[in-house]
Amino acid sequence: MSNMIYTYPIYGNRVVQPIYVIPNALSINEINYLDSFVMQEEIEEGVGKDKQTLDIRNNVGVVWLKDDVKYSWLYIKIAGLINKANTENYNFSLSHMETLQYTMYNDISESYYGQHVDQIIETSKPTKRKLSFSLQLTDPRLYTGGELEIYNATDFVTPKNIGHMIFFESNTLHEVKQVTSGARHSLVGWIHGPNI
Repeated sequence: MSNMIYTYPIYGNRVVQPIYVIPNALSINEINYLDSFVMQEEIEEGVGKDKQTLDIRNNVGVVWLKDDVKYSWLYIKIAGLINKANTENYNFSLSHMETLQYTMYNDISESYYGQHVDQIIETSKPTKRKLSFSLQLTDPRLYTGGELEIYNATDFVTPKNIGHMIFFESNTLHEVKQVTSGARHSLVGWIHGPNI
């Protein structure tokens, strides 16, 4: 399967994919290994417990994967995948990655994350989010709904294949549709670059 999902030309002949997919970024064994650690962690409440944020986001919970020994293999692997996506497509100047977030959605809580962008421009900070990614951790046969939709030149529903890693620019409008049955888990992250 090709990494090319959708393209449009910018800056003359250069072609940049606004959405870049790496199939099978994590294997089933790696996902199971990750889950064995995550299920021992404290699950924090997802955003959306008050009316104002509930309009935007309601998920079951999140686990912040602190950069310690048990997750070092994951951070090394994710860094390599970020480098691949950036080198082959975006060519951004990047500086660092935020702490990885393991996110859980399910039908019981009618989980969703409405339309939003990941990049909040704060001119006083030296960096800002440049790239975002979502790595699918659940077999799509185990849930319905929960589609990651990205809105750019054309609306795009990303593949739900387990292990697929979807990259997009952090200033791109996107959402996770409500999970209508089962549970959906994903690994999400944000990579910073100079705030210029």
